[in-house]
Amino acid sequence: MIGLLLGTAWLCFAVALLVLIRMRLRVLEELELTNVAQQEIAPRMSVIVPVRDEQSNIETCLQGLLGQTYPMQTLEIMVVDDHSTDDTAAIVRKFMDTHSPIRLVEAGPLPEGWKGKSHACWRGAGQAQGEWLCFMDADVTATPDLLLSAVRFAEAENLDLLSLFPFQEMLGFWERFIMPIAFLSLLFLMDPNRINDPQAKDALAIGHFILVKRAAYDATGGHQTIRFEMLDDVALARCFKEQGLRIHLGSGKKLVRTRMYSDLKALWQGLTRGATELAGGVVVTSLSVFSSLLIGWLPVLLPCWVLQMNMEMNALSSRGVAIGATSLGSLIWFGAHTVMLRAHRIPLRYLLLLPLSYTALAVASVESIWRYLTGRRQWKGRMY
Repeated sequence: MIGLLLGTAWLCFAVALLVLIRMRLRVLEELELTNVAQQEIAPRMSVIVPVRDEQSNIETCLQGLLGQTYPMQTLEIMVVDDHSTDDTAAIVRKFMDTHSPIRLVEAGPLPEGWKGKSHACWRGAGQAQGEWLCFMDADVTATPDLLLSAVRFAEAENLDLLSLFPFQEMLGFWERFIMPIAFLSLLFLMDPNRINDPQAKDALAIGHFILVKRAAYDATGGHQTIRFEMLDDVALARCFKEQGLRIHLGSGKKLVRTRMYSDLKALWQGLTRGATELAGGVVVTSLSVFSSLLIGWLPVLLPCWVLQMNMEMNALSSRGVAIGATSLGSLIWFGAHTVMLRAHRIPLRYLLLLPLSYTALAVASVESIWRYLTGRRQWKGRMY
């Protein structure tokens, strides 16, 4: 009887998981921005790219921005150097020699209490001339219509903040091993429809691409208001929404792409840096550790356990039904994750590693809690 109840519950959960993943991915597809035709007149825009040791990314980023269909006479590109120790600044200066829209701004000393990226964004915004401010990460590659499509959409929808999900490139083993499960966790936490609903309190932005109206940014205090926050993108969206401004989270998979982490060290630092804040605190993150282990290992262990249970066997025994329900639930569970892997163009052989992937995410969450409580969070060579 216990096996039958567990098998049925597991089957229902697996079906719900599949439905949730498909619903969330479908919503993101519906929020996809489309390309627009080039227009001669466009509002003045300032693209602000905060950088710290980004020599491997900045050239591709700037090439993408210089290839925009956005009218160059109304576009300025500001790279804010936050004390890089590599050749980032030198690469930017080479671009400045031949491309007038590009400016290099020094972030200056980091004030007490500020996070590095927020301070760099704030410094750039203080010198920007645009009616719209676009904060972009250096690891972003933009298609030619990105900026024009984004600003036209923001104007048409009367938005104060527009953020886009980029297409996430996952090329290495560790990215493909952990990142899909991390994004699945994000799908659990967020509902794009509620984020885009002015009446709901939910707020989220993706730091790779955030476009804001200058007047709204100044009215909220911008990055100065959120200078203490580890997750500046989420905090900025929350700040806008709390003040009654319109925010929108959309999908930009056809317009912008990024590769967040190229090695395990950077990936692990990214996962442990702000997971506790993103989840909503220590308690919720602790629960996520338990749920990650449970969700990751049940599809493997539960069918084996039910199979070993001592039950009476007959043609239509409860044991047979329990085994069938449990096995079907596990198949659906793998099917749900197949949808997720395909969405990120990851080989399906990574399905075999999913229990270990969930375990790795649980370990990262534990470390995130520890770093949050001890104040040992590290990012870009700084301790916070």
